[in-house]
Amino acid sequence: MKEYELIQTTDEYPFVIVSTSYANPLPYVFEIKDILLDSNFKGFILVDLLLSNGFNENRFLKVYFDGTNFDILNSKIESHVSSRLLNDLYSFYIRKPELIENNNILPKAQKYLLLKGSLIR
Repeated sequence: MKEYELIQTTDEYPFVIVSTSYANPLPYVFEIKDILLDSNFKGFILVDLLLSNGFNENRFLKVYFDGTNFDILNSKIESHVSSRLLNDLYSFYIRKPELIENNNILPKAQKYLLLKGSLIR
């Protein structure tokens, strides 16, 4: 199973890398880079580490892609993500309940809220 999914959005981050397990998806940067090269993308992407880090302050990572490579060394924790983007991400998890159900990081209460759509605003 692939440890990530690359989601296109219409929000401030055109691409979001979503972890699909507790494993960090950053080891797949070369694979992801090839996808971004094909799309002629240049700019910031967001990495959602919910299944790795839970709802902690280090859930989101902001990484710059210069059109050729990722600038991993200058990546930063992103503390503000729009409600619209959060809703898109929560909808993604609702469509893939097995990701939440099989996760050992999130407490049962948070899993319940995610799967019931209670976090969507």
